[in-house]
Parts: sequence; structure tokens; C-alpha cells
Amino acid sequence: EDARFAAMISADSAALGTWLADDLYYVHSTGSVESRGELLASLASGRIRYHAIEVIEREVLALSRTAALVRGVAGLRVSADGRAVELRIRYLAVYGRQAGHWRLRTWQSLQLGPR
Repeated sequence: EDARFAAMISADSAALGTWLADDLYYVHSTGSVESRGELLASLASGRIRYHAIEVIEREVLALSRTAALVRGVAGLRVSADGRAVELRIRYLAVYGRQAGHWRLRTWQSLQLGPR
């Protein structure tokens, strides 16, 4: 997951693409949903730009040899459509192991209020 976050921050679509399942369902903290292709296009175009992702809490739950959940809280500095925001999110990530590699299948996050 740290490698995926690093690829998002560097807007490295090629590296990020290796972490994303073909059937990715990505729910942003705003409630908007993107597919794998849409998320990669948003990052490549600069429409969404992740400047920093700081993991505050993380719990990994292995469901089987091929499935895992990650529950966490993170601080983000991000720009969307040219508007910079800092926010804290709570997230749930679902990973599946395909061809020997863990891939993100679902991401869902929500914004948390101030601490």
C-alpha cells in the first residue's frame, strides 16, 4: 500500500497501474466513483494531484491467501480541479491477489472532521 501511495504522489501511472485491479471501484471521499481507467486518467491529466499521504492508522486483515482488507486513517494534501485541500480520511481498501501480485479492487473513503 505504501508503494501505491508513493505512485499516486509521484503521478506515476505506469507504477500505479500495476497495483490496480482491472475491475477497480474507487470511491473518493467526496463520494465520486472512478474505474481503474478513470482514476489513471485523472492522475495523468493532473485533474487530481496527490501531494502527500500520511498514514495515521492502518490495520491489515488477511481474509484468505488471496484476499485482504486494509482499514485506516490518513491525512492527505490533494488538489482536485486546481483546488488544494488538506483533509483527514477514514478508508477501507480491498485487495485481491492475482497472478502472484496484490491488486487494489475497491477503495472507499470518507472525510473526517477536525481532530
